[in-house]
Amino acid sequence: MLEISLSVSIITSLVIAFGITVFQYLKFKGKAVIYLWMALFRFLGLFCVIMLVISPEIKRNETFIDKPRLTILVDNSSSISHLGYDSISRMVLEELAQDKSIQEQFDVETLIFDKQIIAHDSLRYNGKQTNIYKALQLSLEPNYHNPNAIVLLSDGNQTIGRDFIYALDKDSLTAVYPVVMGDSTTALDLSIGRLNTNKYVYRNNKFPIEVFVNYQADEPLQSSVSIYQNNRLLESQAVKFIKGESVQLLNFEIQAITPGLNSYSVTVQSDPRERNTLNNSKSFAVEVIDQKSTIAIISTVVHPDLGALKKSIESNEYRTVKLLNPIKDPINLEEFEMFILYQPNEKFQSLIKQLKQDRRNYWLITGEDTQWPFLNQQELGFLKHSQGQTEEIMPLDNPAFNLFGTRELTFDHMPPLTKQMGTLNLIDPAEVLLHQKVAGVETLEPMLMVFDNSNYKRAILVGEGIWRWRSSSFVDTGSYTLFDNFIGNLVQYLSNTKARKRLELTHQPYYYQHSKSTIRAYYYDKNYRPQSTESLNIVLKDRNSDQSIEIPFLNKGGFYEVSLVDLEPSIYDYTVRVSSVGLSESGHIQILPFEVEKHFVNPDIKKLTQLAEKYSGTLYFPDQIQELKSDLSSSKLFLPIQKITQNIVPLIHWKWLLALAVLFLSGEWFLRKYNGLI
Repeated sequence: MLEISLSVSIITSLVIAFGITVFQYLKFKGKAVIYLWMALFRFLGLFCVIMLVISPEIKRNETFIDKPRLTILVDNSSSISHLGYDSISRMVLEELAQDKSIQEQFDVETLIFDKQIIAHDSLRYNGKQTNIYKALQLSLEPNYHNPNAIVLLSDGNQTIGRDFIYALDKDSLTAVYPVVMGDSTTALDLSIGRLNTNKYVYRNNKFPIEVFVNYQADEPLQSSVSIYQNNRLLESQAVKFIKGESVQLLNFEIQAITPGLNSYSVTVQSDPRERNTLNNSKSFAVEVIDQKSTIAIISTVVHPDLGALKKSIESNEYRTVKLLNPIKDPINLEEFEMFILYQPNEKFQSLIKQLKQDRRNYWLITGEDTQWPFLNQQELGFLKHSQGQTEEIMPLDNPAFNLFGTRELTFDHMPPLTKQMGTLNLIDPAEVLLHQKVAGVETLEPMLMVFDNSNYKRAILVGEGIWRWRSSSFVDTGSYTLFDNFIGNLVQYLSNTKARKRLELTHQPYYYQHSKSTIRAYYYDKNYRPQSTESLNIVLKDRNSDQSIEIPFLNKGGFYEVSLVDLEPSIYDYTVRVSSVGLSESGHIQILPFEVEKHFVNPDIKKLTQLAEKYSGTLYFPDQIQELKSDLSSSKLFLPIQKITQNIVPLIHWKWLLALAVLFLSGEWFLRKYNGLI
C-alpha cells in the first residue's frame, strides 16, 4: 500500500506542477527559448513545493543480530589477594573476555565490584568490603527481563549487604555461573569471633569480657587465649576443642584502673599449620569513668526490695543512693544520674512527666501495689490490663541478650517474684533480658526488659521481691557479689552522666576500621528546640601523627552526622563547632584496627553453590574455565537472534525539498528580472 501511495503522490505532484506551469506559460509558446527555461524552473519549483506539502514516505528495513549479554562480575576485595587468587582471577577474566567464540555469541561486559560497582581500570584487589548482592542487582540494568548470563569471579565472602542468594528475581531468566576464587580444601584456622563487654566501667571495678573463639578443622586442638593492654599480659586461659567442636566461650574479668579510653586486645595462640593468623587477634576499648554518681530510688511504699537495691548499688564505691518520696521530698533531676521508680502510682505523675520531657533514664519496678491504670495513661511504651489478682513468676534467662554482660548470675534456681495478673504488651521495641515462667510453663512474656531510643534508656521489671534474689545468690555462692554485679551492670547501662547541652554528641567510644562509624550531633536553640539550619564542622586530631583534618557534618533533617569510615586506626581528639554561634564540644574517639576481608581463610563454596543452583547455573573452579566456555557456547539459552527493524522515513528530507524549491523559484525570478519581465 505504501508503494502505491508513493507512486500516486509523485505522479499527482508531477501532474499538478506541469498543469500549473502549462497554464501560466502556454501564452508564451513559440517565443524566445528563455521562456522555456523559466517554465522548466517554475515546473521544478512547484514540484518541490507540492512534494514538500505531501511529504511522501518509504519503508526502510534494517537487519541486525541481537546477542545475549554476558556480564563478568569480578570481586575486587582484598580477601581475593589475601587468599592468593588475585593473579588467577586476572587470568580467568582475560581468558573469558578475550575468547573469540564468547565474543561472537555474547555482548561481553566486565564489571568490577567490592562494596559497590567501580571503574574497570580499578582492579587492584584492595576493596575493604564486599557487597555481592548489590553487584548482582546492578549487573542486570537496563535489560532486567532479557536472558543473560552472569559469570561471578568471587570467593563468596560477603561482608555487607543482604543475602546475595536473593539478589535476582525468582522468575529471572538470568543464569549465574560462579567461579570460585579460593582453595576448596578446609584449612585449619583459629579466630576470635564475637566479643561482649561493657563499653563503660567505673574506675577500680572489674568488668566482664565474653570471648567467642572459633575453630575450623576436624581434629582436636588445644590453645590459649590471652588479653593484653599495651603489650602487657593481663590474663590468659586455656581453650580446648574436641573433634566436631567449632566454638568455645571464655569469660574474663579485668580490673579497670586508668581513667579514660583504654585499649585492649584478645589473642588466641596460633597453630603452626594456620595459613591466616590475622584473625587470631581482635581489639576492643573500654571507657573508664572516674567519678561518683548518685541514684534516686523513689517510692511511696516501704518494702525490703528498697534496702536490697540500695545495698547492691552502693556496693560500688563510686555510687550513692538516695531514698525519696515523690510527694514529701523535693527532687532535683540534675542531681541524679538515674532514677528507680518503685511501684509507681498517681503520686508519680508530675515526676514521670518531668522524666519524659527531659528524656531522663529510669528503671521502673512493678508489683502488687502498682497502679496499672495510671501507668497505662502515661504512654511509657507498654500497656497492661491488670486483673486485680496476683501470681508468682519465675525468671527465664534470654541467651540472645547482649547489650551488657549478664552471664555471671544464673536465674535457674532464683525464687519467684510477685506480680499482678495480666499480660504485658510492648508498644516500643525492647531488648528482653528475662522472660517469665508461670506455673512451670516457659513463656515469651517479658519480665525484665530495656528500651533504648536515641540515647533515652529505660528498664522495666515486672514483679516485686527482688530482695529474695539477692539472698538466694548469697546462699548459693556465699557472697552477694554476683547479684550486686548484675544490678551494677544494669544501673551502669541506664546511667546518664551528661547534663543537657545545646550541642549534644552521640557515638560509641570506639569503632572498628572500615565499619559504619559515625558521630551524630544534635543542636538546640536557647529554648532547647531542635535546629537543623546551622553549619557544623568537626576537627579530628590524630594523637599518633599529630595531624588534623576538618570534615563538615551532613544535615539529616533533625540531626547532623559525619562519617569516619575512612579514618586510619588511632585515637582521635575532636572538636565539633557551630560556627555561627561559637558553640563547641570536644571529646575523643578510637578507631581500632580490623580488616574483615583478611579474616577469611576459605571461600564460601556452599553459598556460591546455592546461588548457581537457584539461577540455573553451575559452579566452576579456575581449572574448569574451558568447561565453562564450552557450556556458555553450546547452551541453547543464549542463542543470538536476528531481528529486523522497519522504519518509515520521508522519500526526500524536507530540508532538501525546501532548498530545491527556493533554488528553482529563485532561478525563475532571476531570469525574469534579467530579461525585464518584472
